[in-house]
Amino acid sequence: MGFRDDLPVVYLVDGSVAVTGALVCARNIARALEGRARVVLVLPTHSTVAPQDTTPFAVVRRLPIRLLRRNFGAVLAYLPALAAASVALRWLMWRDRATVLIVNDFYLMHGAVCRALGFRGRLLSWVRIDPAAFGARISGLWLRLAAASSDRLVAVSRHIRGRLPQEIETVLLYDALDPLPEHLPPSAADRFVCVGNYIPGKGQDHAIEAFAAIAAEYPYLTLHFYGGDMGLPRNRAYRATLAARIRELGLVGHIHLHDFAPDPAIALRRGLAALNFSAAESFSMTVLEAQGAGLPVIATRSGGPAEIVVHGETGLLVPVGDIVAMTAAMRALACDPDRAATMGAAAHARVEKHFSPRSFRAGLTALLALPSHFGTKSAP
Repeated sequence: MGFRDDLPVVYLVDGSVAVTGALVCARNIARALEGRARVVLVLPTHSTVAPQDTTPFAVVRRLPIRLLRRNFGAVLAYLPALAAASVALRWLMWRDRATVLIVNDFYLMHGAVCRALGFRGRLLSWVRIDPAAFGARISGLWLRLAAASSDRLVAVSRHIRGRLPQEIETVLLYDALDPLPEHLPPSAADRFVCVGNYIPGKGQDHAIEAFAAIAAEYPYLTLHFYGGDMGLPRNRAYRATLAARIRELGLVGHIHLHDFAPDPAIALRRGLAALNFSAAESFSMTVLEAQGAGLPVIATRSGGPAEIVVHGETGLLVPVGDIVAMTAAMRALACDPDRAATMGAAAHARVEKHFSPRSFRAGLTALLALPSHFGTKSAP
């Protein structure tokens, strides 16, 4: 059954199996279009994303979306699943009279297949993941197919733009923090905070080692991690190794492994600084959320964070994998809370100026070729 009003219908395909940065960005797209379009979210059938995490969307539909993996056998299994899900998607879009299709990352080839199946509306494909994660041969082919079928290919950072083949044209659109939070009121800052799912390469192990080096100097400070394992055995095993290392260091009670925090602002309260020691980040919504909450961020120069954090002004940047530099940066803010607070205020102001919902909405409006003036209707 189609929608009963005259708002245009936008379909957004996302491969998230749990709450991820990509899903947060998809929600921001829905919020940016509120009152001007009905955004239908399409998730994998096996996704564990809960209804309360999809409130900005008009409808959530689930299809048998299979994720691309980095081996030949996985590609062979991916292709029939891609065809089946794309046919179902094309039929749903025809039924709902959808005029726009947004593919939330280039590895989801459903947009290209829908184009081949006759979709003539506007098609935007985002590039959120570093193509190198899939290997040069597969990602090169996928990117060219996405570029050929899309009206626009959207890069989430200059870093990602620089990782693409030179002949592929992209538009840069930074994700926004929506809603833009109020600057957290001053509080007794007694902890470092790291928000992010427990995934190897996200740097929680490095944060533990760096904190261990200063724990005796600042016994009142604690380190708190917030994240989920996305239901994946590899991630559960990684979290178990973190817990074992904490016990080995004798820091139980000083370092805490929490589950996923639905509201990052609550997790960030009483934070002296936020940490992001990832090996690679395309953009990093967690860095943006921390700065928006008024915390300085200590992050690796891993891609996107270096475009969000201004070194020495809104936080500190360190080399990837350099635990000595991480330790020094944490010590620098631990011994000077006033400097940390000043950086936090500057971080909030930077997010307000450069990553606001208004600037994102304007960029998205231009990409979708929608009128710049918002209507008066609102989605339920």
